[in-house]
Amino acid sequence: MERVVYKKSFAAKMILAQNESINVYQELKEACAKRKGISNRLSFEKETIKFGRVKVGMMKIARKNISLYLAIDPKTLENSKYKFEDVSDKKSYVDYPTKLNLKSKRSVKYAIELLDSLFNKFDAKEQELKEVDYKAQFYYRDFDELLRQGFIKKYVYRKIDNKTVLVEEKVKEYNVCFKAKLLYCATNEAEDLYIITNQTNWDPKKATKMVRVETNLFEANMKFAEGTKLEFKICRSDSFADVEKGIWKEEIVNHHYVINQDLEIEDLIHNFRIN
Repeated sequence: MERVVYKKSFAAKMILAQNESINVYQELKEACAKRKGISNRLSFEKETIKFGRVKVGMMKIARKNISLYLAIDPKTLENSKYKFEDVSDKKSYVDYPTKLNLKSKRSVKYAIELLDSLFNKFDAKEQELKEVDYKAQFYYRDFDELLRQGFIKKYVYRKIDNKTVLVEEKVKEYNVCFKAKLLYCATNEAEDLYIITNQTNWDPKKATKMVRVETNLFEANMKFAEGTKLEFKICRSDSFADVEKGIWKEEIVNHHYVINQDLEIEDLIHNFRIN
C-alpha cells in the first residue's frame, strides 16, 4: 500500500501561515540588506546568509515560527542575556551551532543584535536600504496551488524490487502559447507587449515579455502545472497603466483558463488604456 508524504518549502510555510513570521522575516531581511556584501539565498527548506563566501546564518521555519541559526560559538553566549539552544552536536548545524527561536519582539531584537555583531566582525559596511514588501512576496495561496507551483512537493513510498523507496511525484506541466493580435485602434500602437498573471500576484515586475513575430502579432510560451487556474491581461508596457481595453475602450475582465492540456490562446486587442 502506497503512503503519500508532502514536504513544504520554507516559502510554503510562510505563505500558509500568514502570521507574525512574515514581519519577523521582514526585519531579518532588512538587517541584512542594510549591509554591503551580505547575500541571502532562499532554497527549498531554508534561507542562508553569507558575507562573500563566509557563512553567517541560516533561517528555517517550523510550527509557524522562524528559527535563526548563527555562526557563533554557543559557549561565548553562556551567562548572557540571550536565550539560545546549542545545536553544535548536530551534524547539519555544524556551521551554525547557535539556534535562536524567534517567538517574541524581544527575541527578534536580540537576534538582530547578534546578526549585527557578526556583520561588524566581518566589517560589513552599512548601505542605503532598498525596501521590499515581503508580505506581497508571500501572498496567500492554498495548499493545492502551492503544490502545482512547486512550493510543496509530493512524495510516495513505493515498493521497487522488494524495497520501499520514497519517490517524488511531480505535477504534470502543460505548455501555453499566448498570441496577441493588435486590431483597430491598437494597430501599430505597441512596441512591446507583456503578460501579467495571477500566478505572480499580478506583479508587473514579473511580467513576461512577448516576442514580435509580425507587425501586429506577438507570441510567448509559458508552462503551467496541471489544474492551474490561470488569469491574465496584456499590457504594452510592464505597467497596468497600459493595460488592454475593449472595443469601446471599456475595461475588460481578466482572461480565465484552467490548464488541463497544452493550449494556444489568442487575445485580440482593440485598445489600450490611455491616462
